[in-house]
Amino acid sequence: MIKKLYCATISGLDAKIIEVEVNVSSGLPNLVIVGLADTAIRESKERIRGGIKNSGWQFPLARISVNLAPANIFKYGTQFDLPIALGMLLCTDQAEFGTDKSLFLGELSLGGQIRPVRGVLAMVLAARQAGFTEILLPMANFAEAALVKNIKIVAINCLADVISYFKGGYGFTADAARVKIKKFSEFDFADIAGQDFAKRGIEIALAGSHNILLEGPPGAGKTMLAKAASGLLPEMNEQQLLQCVKIYSTGGGYDPENFFVPFRSPGQNISISSFTGGGRIPKPGEMSLAHNGILFMDEFPEYRREIIESLREPLESGYVKIFRSDANYIFPASFILIAAQNPCPCGYYGSEIRNCTCSAGQVSMYKRRVSGPVLDRIDLQVAVQRADLFAGRHGSEASDVVAARIAQARTIQENRQGGRPNSRIKPKELPEICRLDAASKELLKSAADKMHFSARSVHRVLKVARTIADLSAQINIKAENLAEALQYRLGTDTE
Repeated sequence: MIKKLYCATISGLDAKIIEVEVNVSSGLPNLVIVGLADTAIRESKERIRGGIKNSGWQFPLARISVNLAPANIFKYGTQFDLPIALGMLLCTDQAEFGTDKSLFLGELSLGGQIRPVRGVLAMVLAARQAGFTEILLPMANFAEAALVKNIKIVAINCLADVISYFKGGYGFTADAARVKIKKFSEFDFADIAGQDFAKRGIEIALAGSHNILLEGPPGAGKTMLAKAASGLLPEMNEQQLLQCVKIYSTGGGYDPENFFVPFRSPGQNISISSFTGGGRIPKPGEMSLAHNGILFMDEFPEYRREIIESLREPLESGYVKIFRSDANYIFPASFILIAAQNPCPCGYYGSEIRNCTCSAGQVSMYKRRVSGPVLDRIDLQVAVQRADLFAGRHGSEASDVVAARIAQARTIQENRQGGRPNSRIKPKELPEICRLDAASKELLKSAADKMHFSARSVHRVLKVARTIADLSAQINIKAENLAEALQYRLGTDTE
């Protein structure tokens, strides 16, 4: 007798529906699983055997064949335990229920409990799109799955709950839920002495989703400014929240009780696959984990060249592309880069406090560690000077005041550009969105000639000026907005 049930497997950040065929026939007792299954699936035999026996049913003493279709798709994960076990019970008449419109996910313990699995959100979305009306999954994955509307979610604790549900004796279900994303910041802007110029740069960067480079001596407060920035980002909308949950769920790091606005700070020794995403079965890397949030790279030039250069495409497109022989994977990576660096290896080039001990060649070589094309993609480049620690914090705005201005500016941009921030304004849209009067055009032309701006740099200056105008709720860009935008360059642009 053959029984068909349905499960799903992760492919990149999406999921594919998999048909699980179970056949129990006479022959030597054996369990064979075919269909490009990974080690975790092949090792499910003992989990399923123990789960069925310890739940009070008989494990079939027969030849059991399991086919995972389509056979040309690589499947991985422990979520196949539940449909395989249920298929055996159906084939041996120990259970009876319809399976055409239900999708089953769950890892079995030896005692028959259902354990959580990765990538549930993507699999629930795929199930809804494929026309399934309900999905049975582990209780621990309930909050994540219930984010998806218009599909019935049935959360179960053990194998017996599935049978009880189809008999009408179990009913822990829901159609929708809401996960509250938290904000976390170690510092408030009001706690940081001075640094008004750098604080303004951070505000502009977050308001328009611009990338920013902070350059200054050790102890100037670059790291503190970056960490304070994480508390200034506005609330995510539903689509952004689903994207982030899907990324973290697929990567195995989603916790509904402690889910914060993304702030990633990878170390300098990170591998390229951990940074961009990759592996035999591609998983999202740090760039994707920072999606809709902040990627903070401290001591920026100290990262390996391949790490820094890998930023080029995501900073431009907002995506990471990973190529494999069997398929190409695209992971979202639309983050705000906050990079911090010293002006030289010793950190005191140009400092009034301590003399620099670096030679001219060392300073030049240090600067060249970050290529011109990467710097060209960083909209704001801010010089951070050491603050007077005894000057007091009078007049410093609190983070919630700055965050309110940022949220207002973001709303203006979303209404004007259909949900896109100013950093994503297309070149063909600039003449309409970033209109300049004659005086402003002349100012921009003069600055571009003097500072050797590339065409990309000119576009980025215009976008920053547009954000500055939005922070003041101005309809048009004024000359003073453009002049302020031009201040946030360190003269590192390339032809």
